[in-house]
Amino acid sequence: MFFSDDELEKTLEKEEIDLLNEYLLDLNKPNFEGNHHLHLHRKKENDFKENKQKFMPIFKKLSANRKQKVLPSVDKKILLSWNCLYIKGLIKLYKITKEENIYKAINKALDFITNRMVSSETIYSCFNEEPCFPGYLDDYALLGSVLIDYLSIEWNQNYYDNCMRVCDDLINNFEDKEKGGFFFTSDQHEQLFYRPKSISDDSIPSGLVYATDTLLYMGFISGNQKYIEAAHGALDFIYKSIDDNLTSSVSAINLLREDNLEKEIIIVRTNKKIWEKITDSEEYYGRCIIFIENELQNLPDYIAYKESKGEFTSYHCKGMTCQAPKLSFEDFIDTLKT
Repeated sequence: MFFSDDELEKTLEKEEIDLLNEYLLDLNKPNFEGNHHLHLHRKKENDFKENKQKFMPIFKKLSANRKQKVLPSVDKKILLSWNCLYIKGLIKLYKITKEENIYKAINKALDFITNRMVSSETIYSCFNEEPCFPGYLDDYALLGSVLIDYLSIEWNQNYYDNCMRVCDDLINNFEDKEKGGFFFTSDQHEQLFYRPKSISDDSIPSGLVYATDTLLYMGFISGNQKYIEAAHGALDFIYKSIDDNLTSSVSAINLLREDNLEKEIIIVRTNKKIWEKITDSEEYYGRCIIFIENELQNLPDYIAYKESKGEFTSYHCKGMTCQAPKLSFEDFIDTLKT
């Protein structure tokens, strides 16, 4: 908060103003639109730390003055893409710490998003007392990505279905059918004379790259060839565009690693006790391992093919190619280590 010369003179004694001028102000040089914003002089840092108690009465008076002013408005908008990026980080943190408060925060946030920002017709980019603005490519891509991440900590049929819907929308409303890749705005968006299509990272990672990654993952998880074909069309576009600006295309560079294109998907059918042992292993963190309890029924067709064959069954797939199922926890761990 800033203060005018007049406010300082009415609020503080002359000795207090002189003290501020020695440490935190330059009365001859206002530093914010003709007013004074407190800023500690670099040469006075150590001295201030040793004597900060004598400034407390001054700060109390200034604080009381500040409370009488009209406070700046608070931006309370909830942005879908930014929240999804944040939740992705929380999921990584939860896989390391197993802290219950992080798990609850993840579920609370995703529950809000899927119930308040996703309708049967539209996925919204923003929530400000009510959902607003149809989603952009970043919103769809990062929502799909975080839903896939969630499946690696807990199976959720609703999130699986929502992710399938996201993938369908990416193809139906955002895909450039002629040249591959995805436009930033959907076909349902207002008509623009130019629809950007970029692989560069900005304040958040490239939506086009994350859309491609999401379609690859969901194509291999669900067995939907349409998703994989759309992703490969986008990969062709990325290959052609990446030399334009390598320094801002970190997400694209990571995606194009040879070992990252044929996604490793591991489906584990077992009980919660053994699943907890898996989540405690070093091999769990960096992989897409989806746990589905043995007793769970009415699964999506391609998932249902990965049926339980006893107390423990795991299916290790690279792309669309799967190994013979592992029938013990020990074989599962040995396979992960090789």
